[in-house]
Amino acid sequence: MRLVKASIVTVSILLSAFCLLLIVSVRAVPVQPGGGGAAAVGNGDTNGDGVIDVSDAVHLLLFLFRSGEPPAAVAESPELVAGVELIGTRLEEIAEVVDSNLSRIAAESERPCRERFGRFVDNGNGTVTDTCTGLMWQQVIADLNGNGVADAQDQMGWQQATNAAAALRLAGHTDWRLPTAQELEALFDPRWNPSIDPLFGTFGGGFWTSSVNPAAPSRAWSVSLSPDGRNVPEPLSNPNYAIAVREP
Repeated sequence: MRLVKASIVTVSILLSAFCLLLIVSVRAVPVQPGGGGAAAVGNGDTNGDGVIDVSDAVHLLLFLFRSGEPPAAVAESPELVAGVELIGTRLEEIAEVVDSNLSRIAAESERPCRERFGRFVDNGNGTVTDTCTGLMWQQVIADLNGNGVADAQDQMGWQQATNAAAALRLAGHTDWRLPTAQELEALFDPRWNPSIDPLFGTFGGGFWTSSVNPAAPSRAWSVSLSPDGRNVPEPLSNPNYAIAVREP
């Protein structure tokens, strides 16, 4: 939404700049006798009333955006009138392009997170940023045995997973934690096997979350990133993988 608002502001600035360019680009030429209609007394007298004031700006805007009368040319120069009409045409073309781009941006922002192009960004430091939720993720699962390889030996109980996430020192950050069940479920993507974006370089299986089952405090929710997408409350002593997350 901030991107859409910024785009609208940019468009307004561009249109204003074109209007100013139009006004200052009008060059006075000697008035030729015998001409008909209003003739401008000089630069800026767009309505040809002989006075340069705010009504000239209104006249110009009505011409550009409401199909109003074209600005009065100095000495009714055909070249000048043609130039003004050309600028108006170009402004209309620019407005059409901008409207198309704003529509595309708005449509993209309404798509579900998992369908957004380029959703995940590899930060090149062992972390991945989710541009949809704004969260920063550990790129690979916690290496419990410290052998530098993500494998089945890195499964651990819930408390150990909680401690491992809190103790993580990665990419200069110390505020890592286990994700909630909702946060971890947002990574599930059935288009992949395992069901997570390949940027994470992980594999399927159950992952611990920080969400303890309120009806059974001795259990916490795990989220499977395998194709089955199994999400169940498990005993805290069960072995699962751990992956950490933080708010930027």
